[in-house]
Amino acid sequence: MYVQAIIKYGFLNFKLFCCNKRAKTMVAIAGRQTQQKNSARRKYEQFILCSVILLAAVFFFSVRNSFHTLRHMKGINEETSTNDIVSSTLLIQPQTIETNEERDVEVTPKENTLKGDKANERNLNIPDVPTATAPLPDWITKYIEYHNQMRAKYPGKEIFTNPDAPPLLIRVCLGLCGGLHDRLGQLPLDLSMANETGRIFLLQWQKPHPLEEYLLPNEFDWTVPEGVGYDDMHAARAHTYLDLEPGTSLKDLDNVIEDMKNGDLSKIRILNTKLLGDQKGELLSSRLKKAHETDMIDDTLTFGRIFWSFFQINPKVQNLIMEQKEILQLHKNNYVAVHCRTRHPKGWSKDKPPPRAEVEGYPADKSDIIFEGYEKEFTVSVATHAIKCAQALQKNHPHAENIDHFAEPVYLLTDTFKVTNHMVSSPESPFSEDNQVIARDDSVPSFHIDRKKGRSIEEHYGTFLDLFFMIEARCITYGIGNFGRLASKISGTKCLNQHRQVQWDTHDAPRWFTTPCNIGDGLNEENVTE
Repeated sequence: MYVQAIIKYGFLNFKLFCCNKRAKTMVAIAGRQTQQKNSARRKYEQFILCSVILLAAVFFFSVRNSFHTLRHMKGINEETSTNDIVSSTLLIQPQTIETNEERDVEVTPKENTLKGDKANERNLNIPDVPTATAPLPDWITKYIEYHNQMRAKYPGKEIFTNPDAPPLLIRVCLGLCGGLHDRLGQLPLDLSMANETGRIFLLQWQKPHPLEEYLLPNEFDWTVPEGVGYDDMHAARAHTYLDLEPGTSLKDLDNVIEDMKNGDLSKIRILNTKLLGDQKGELLSSRLKKAHETDMIDDTLTFGRIFWSFFQINPKVQNLIMEQKEILQLHKNNYVAVHCRTRHPKGWSKDKPPPRAEVEGYPADKSDIIFEGYEKEFTVSVATHAIKCAQALQKNHPHAENIDHFAEPVYLLTDTFKVTNHMVSSPESPFSEDNQVIARDDSVPSFHIDRKKGRSIEEHYGTFLDLFFMIEARCITYGIGNFGRLASKISGTKCLNQHRQVQWDTHDAPRWFTTPCNIGDGLNEENVTE
């Protein structure tokens, strides 16, 4: 009995053990299944969360890139505007310089009369402004390369002293040399002569001061080193001059160049030249046509490109330009310039007395004019006519409808501040109330570079200041003398007219491709020729 009880008890315990084990197994299985389900759910939730995060990130970076793209594009526009400001203030130098035709589309978006984007819109619509850099003719590019190679091979004084160095052609100013156009307007012809004869072309001024005080070399070095016989004016004059004077004929030029190539002049290493004039460009064009060139340079964009290949502005002059442009709020291509040389001798009729001079014993063109009576009446009428010609050019030049000419300043330059100040600020001036005619004050004097002697370097800064102010004008009106003409040749603008011709000695008068401005007699506004 006891045995049966023990067996029964053992059997029951064994059964209970098995049931518990099975239950535990089932519980473990159920737990694992629950765990697997939870794990799967967690993985699914993590997948959803990651997907959401990924989509959010993609969306965020897309928006961010779009924002940066827009900001970058805006930055480009702002940078362009900034560059325009820099170029209008600093007058961008040769390696990136554009002529007026090339750069009319670049309008400085500073506040003045034409403001911001509106100014750009107006000027961008002007189709006769150039948009591409004017290339130099191939012969000039090759000559500049040759020039640079020779100056590198024979540095400093060696270009003069080394017997193997090439011969030299030096444009000098050792006394009376004319104005800036006479001195610098013939540079393409000088290059042509140097190129044909294999000479290194250099520039050297003694009067009124070294050219380097105002303009510095840019793409090639045209300076004469010290200690080679050009420091002293008398020693410089001892060198042989080319027999080329104003009025030189095409035949005379041909003979001189032939002599430089194969005659006695070919044996002389250093030759001086001071040819002035060439007002019609015929001497240069004759040489170029013989060489089968198609670019005649004068009255093309190439002239300005050559000028800026030669020069960059001396920083002292550059700083003055920046200062004065800031004072006047002048911005490149946003104003019209009018140059009026009222005291030029050929502008006064020989049938009337010559104008009285401020300094007794000197003509009015060399000292200054007495601003009263006949002299005042005549010079004011000349300046008034000149300004009205500029305003007519403003209004009637093709595509001028895109310009707010009532807001666009007219920058006035004359050869005496007596006339300038009268036209801008005198109650007697017909332009005193409209505030459109502006001018710089006489804190920076303006002296003809070949008229006043004994002046300091700084007293001639005004000449170059006015030249570069004209170069950056949208349109130019000029009269007697070639100062305004030189500016128009450098800028390349076709928005031009000429307000005045010489009264006598007309055979020497320039015959440019420029529209004459005829606004009747005196102050009438009739018969405008465009």
